[in-house]
Amino acid sequence: MTRLFPLAVLALVGCTSNLDIGAGAAGLGGVDVYEKQFEWSEPEVCKTFLHRRIYDEAARVVSYEATAAGRELTATYEVDAGAALPLAIEIADDTGPLVSLRSSAKDLEVRDAQGEIALRVSGYADGPGETIERTQRSIEADSLDLLACTLPMRAELGYVPGFVRNIRDASSPTADGVVGSSSDAAQLVPWDGATTLLGAWVRQGMCLRVAGGAVDWHCGCFEVRDPVVGVVRGDCP
Repeated sequence: MTRLFPLAVLALVGCTSNLDIGAGAAGLGGVDVYEKQFEWSEPEVCKTFLHRRIYDEAARVVSYEATAAGRELTATYEVDAGAALPLAIEIADDTGPLVSLRSSAKDLEVRDAQGEIALRVSGYADGPGETIERTQRSIEADSLDLLACTLPMRAELGYVPGFVRNIRDASSPTADGVVGSSSDAAQLVPWDGATTLLGAWVRQGMCLRVAGGAVDWHCGCFEVRDPVVGVVRGDCP
């Protein structure tokens, strides 16, 4: 995974004021400019200065430009409904990708800046998870800090796109040609995990850790109850 964001949406980055394109019921896409510090204590303490958010409901991509851990980073989240691992996250700086993740309701794959496998975990969203592959590929610890913010869940940032809530968006017809609407709760991705789609991203942000340059999977004891995310639990005794 290199750049997830479509060029048509990147063209909007030059806007200097808040721009919402159809950000009503359908929320087709937009650019939200913040230029302010945000702090959250749940599900994990997170402090970041957010510059802007760009989202495209049809492309199912949302990207955040932020200052975190003393550096400029971009966190891009994508839902590719047709992929075996439909959830994707990429953390990048101005030199390119630093780390990327792909996941389903059951399996998680982490790759380094060169796109090489660093970690594979099975059952990560349902419980402790089983590490099925762990290499010594180096991952920058700071590159994972932004994951702890779980930015797509933050209603404080404005409209929460339907695709990150696993709701089929209004611009995407089904195989039968039926187009959804804001009141249509049809799932975008078939999901049989113990958490919601957003809950899977919460667990990734809480449980991925870097030690000695190598990434590992370890969940502490926690519980998140959020109206958007639902209930997400850690590995409590």
